[in-house]
Amino acid sequence: MTPPSAPQQPAPPIASTAPSVSVPSGPRGDPGAQLRGSVGGRRGGLVAVAGIFMAVILAGCSTGAGPPALGGAGSVGIGSALAPTGGPGGKTPLVGLIDMGPQAAYRDSQPFPTTDTSVVAPDAGAFTGIVVDETWAQLEPAAGRPDWAPLDPSLAAVTAYNQAHPATPLGVKLRIFGGYTAADWAKTLDGPPITVTAAERNKNKPGGTLGQFWKPDYLRAWSDFQHALADRYDTDPLIRMTAVASCATETDEPFIMSLTPGLVRAMTADGWTPAARRQCLTGAVGDYSGWRHTPVDYTINPFRSPDASGKISVDDAFSEQVLTGCVTSAQAGGPTCLAGNHGLQDSATSNAAAPIYATVNALAAAHPGQVSASSRPTAPAWATTAPRSRSLLPTTAAPSSSGHPPTATPATAPSPSPP
Repeated sequence: MTPPSAPQQPAPPIASTAPSVSVPSGPRGDPGAQLRGSVGGRRGGLVAVAGIFMAVILAGCSTGAGPPALGGAGSVGIGSALAPTGGPGGKTPLVGLIDMGPQAAYRDSQPFPTTDTSVVAPDAGAFTGIVVDETWAQLEPAAGRPDWAPLDPSLAAVTAYNQAHPATPLGVKLRIFGGYTAADWAKTLDGPPITVTAAERNKNKPGGTLGQFWKPDYLRAWSDFQHALADRYDTDPLIRMTAVASCATETDEPFIMSLTPGLVRAMTADGWTPAARRQCLTGAVGDYSGWRHTPVDYTINPFRSPDASGKISVDDAFSEQVLTGCVTSAQAGGPTCLAGNHGLQDSATSNAAAPIYATVNALAAAHPGQVSASSRPTAPAWATTAPRSRSLLPTTAAPSSSGHPPTATPATAPSPSPP
């Protein structure tokens, strides 16, 4: 779709009869302005950019001419000069394939190593971005005393890659994990850490400890840390987006949580409730309000919650409300928020994530050119067994009015061959 020749006026709020959800636009505990968002019952065809292996960003309006450049010669790197562009948040979101990097460090509650760009070098041009992962424990080992030394070498590694590949530079998606890798001092806020066994975690990952992440002191400390991070890196043109990981435990996805009976009992004994979790998720965008130039990527899934008997129910309406609060955040003075989901697949209009994609489509239709989203598609068999440097070609797709996913078409970038 060709971008409009004149700047678009902000779209009006979406009319709805559904209950609204308040999304704070400032740090936890800040009595400042609130963001309001609500979602209607409209459903439509999926608006998608299909790809493989890594996050894929859907722009509400794209030229289809390939991934956006990070800038001209000399404009890539830490602290280099690049005027913010794009929507209200400043920088243009990444569009195309993003290498998500290895996840074993978080699974094992260990520090992340320096980002390795050699895995994407053989396919330079197929990727538009790379995820730089760090943990809260690495970057704020002592309360109120951030240490950026673990992060800067990873950014320097991407800068060096870009200098070696000036025609196909990478943008950075920054992802900082809390959860099992929160700072030890933060895990003791509001009470002692919660010990979680391997059997109580999703997919039997190793056991670990969690802080009482739904309580005020922990939330305030996390928000303060994110604002300190933004103060240092928000204007760095190399960082094109940052992941929302507030309230997250099992992965970086805030809505994904192990609800095994033993873990629920342990958290409930310390005051956890489904209502507290809802409040935590609702305030997540506000934790990132310091990112004024950099879009934030909020991965949203169906909200699962146990009742008093332990039976798990799903509340799609709540997920849709949070999603709407995300994509309309910038209109209300908050950060530019991309609606994310890591479950894109052929059955995306019929599986558990279907309401998420339907809502993204409805919002994109209601706010032309202003809604962006990200997804991590399911890999085909050959890609999951191939070396990590392999990927499918970034693809683009037009909106479908049939209620079914559109057919993806190859983009113009060179594609690596399957093994």
